Amino acid sequence: MQELLVWELSGHSSFKGIIEERERIGHKLQEELNKFLDRDSDNNMSIAIIISAINYIVLFTRQYHKINGIDFSNPEAWERMEAMISKYVDFIFDNNCL
Repeated sequence: MQELLVWELSGHSSFKGIIEERERIGHKLQEELNKFLDRDSDNNMSIAIIISAINYIVLFTRQYHKINGIDFSNPEAWERMEAMISKYVDFIFDNNCL
C-alpha cells in the first residue's frame, strides 16, 4: 500500500485514471454524507486535512520512526492514531463547527 502511495504522489501517469476516479467517488460520498447529516459546512476540508496527515505519517515513518516523540515502530502508536482520528471525525460531524 505504501509503495502505491509513493508512486501515486510521484506523479506516475499510469495512476492518473485511478486517482481521478477515487477523487470522484470520494467527493460524491462526502456530498452524500453531508446531505444525510444535513450539513453545509466545510467538512470536506476537514476530512482532506485528516487524510493528508495520515498519508504524511505513513510515508514519513517509512524512514523515521518518531514524530513528536511518538514511536511509530510500536503498533500501539498506530492504535492511538486510529483512536485519535476517530475522535476528530466524531468531533467534526457531531459539532459541525469546522
